[in-house]
Amino acid sequence: NNTSVLIPHVMGIIIGSLSTISLTLNITVLVAMFHAKLWAEKHSPVYILSGNLILSDAIQISLHLFFFAPAAFAQTFVLPEFIKPQMMVGIDLVMLYAWYFQTLSHIFVALNRLAVVVFPHVSIFTRNRVIGLTIAQHVLSMTMSYVAQFELPCCRITFVPRVYTYSYLRKEDVYNYSAMVDLPLNSIATLTPLISYSVIVYVMNRANKIAGLEPNKKEYAFAIQFAIMAAVYTVVWVTIRVFPKLLRGTDKMFLYGITTCFAFCNLTSNAIVFLFNNSEIRNSLRSLRSGVPVS
Repeated sequence: NNTSVLIPHVMGIIIGSLSTISLTLNITVLVAMFHAKLWAEKHSPVYILSGNLILSDAIQISLHLFFFAPAAFAQTFVLPEFIKPQMMVGIDLVMLYAWYFQTLSHIFVALNRLAVVVFPHVSIFTRNRVIGLTIAQHVLSMTMSYVAQFELPCCRITFVPRVYTYSYLRKEDVYNYSAMVDLPLNSIATLTPLISYSVIVYVMNRANKIAGLEPNKKEYAFAIQFAIMAAVYTVVWVTIRVFPKLLRGTDKMFLYGITTCFAFCNLTSNAIVFLFNNSEIRNSLRSLRSGVPVS
């Protein structure tokens, strides 16, 4: 009927529109970081970590815009037939790599803020160490993605156009070993920021009361900023796991797309938080508009 034909087109347009908005915001933040040279030595090394996090978001959004949105619209991946299977495997590999990178970023950024605030006189996350950590993070994310997609017996995760979201490609009577890796990793990426930012707030409040000082607004801003990002990330991975169980048996396939919408919230929240909660990003954008160098 007309409705069943219309829904894929509507969902494809929604995914494409959200992708365009999200990619624009993430690129804006990256341009602002580059313009202000926020990864230079005079700035906090956290910008090296967060800049790469924004980049991983942009990679995931690009895949949604150029591959997933057209696939939702057409109900099949719009790729050359003779290399479609190979391209889909490659797309899934890159998608999972960027997801793993984002996951590890929430862990490392939280530990970075914890070290800076709680142990200010100990140089744990020096610039060189952060650069080395970021390189190792890229390598580890790609290795984990490769193992999950190719080495484990089951199951590769992919975007499924029919349900407008992501799913494991299950094999009959084969245990989903990929989920065995993903669930502990996702849980660690939730618990680490939760514990770290709770300790940060406690330590800062206690130190301020003892010393009778005003709170360090910049450190509070950083803590709130990254805590929001971690919270949105948690909502997304929990939704991806819970929604398919709640919607099992439904014939309204577009409802599965709610998970994808939550994913867009995750991929966009980092950029939004930077744009509204980070004075250095805002100053850089004002400098770009006015042509006056960043002070």
